[in-house]
Amino acid sequence: MSSLTAAPAKAVGKLVLNCDYRNAIAVIAKLLVAPQLKPDTAASLRLDLAICYNALGQWTKTITLLSPILGDLSWLPEKVQADINLHAATAYCHLRQSAKCAELLGNASAIIEKLEGDAKMVRQAMKQ
Repeated sequence: MSSLTAAPAKAVGKLVLNCDYRNAIAVIAKLLVAPQLKPDTAASLRLDLAICYNALGQWTKTITLLSPILGDLSWLPEKVQADINLHAATAYCHLRQSAKCAELLGNASAIIEKLEGDAKMVRQAMKQ
């Protein structure tokens, strides 16, 4: 992420954590059009935006936002993959699209189980 977007991106995280969703949406909208934005940064901003839309009950906007990146997420960190699947699943569940919701929850669950397994192996290795 360039220095032009680093500070505002950190501000987005603070806005989301403080439940200031409308202001976060406004900041994210400006950041997403930055020409030097890296794909992983754009995906993280989309995730923040999805969190805001879900919190405001705007399920269709969440799906419209995340659908283009729901395919192959392997280029993103696993935690971000799980979060994207969970927030998309939340929106699909609220829109009564249970098959898609179940699919995305399954994806997220598999990623979370892998992360938990990895964490367990690290803890065991640290004890030795």
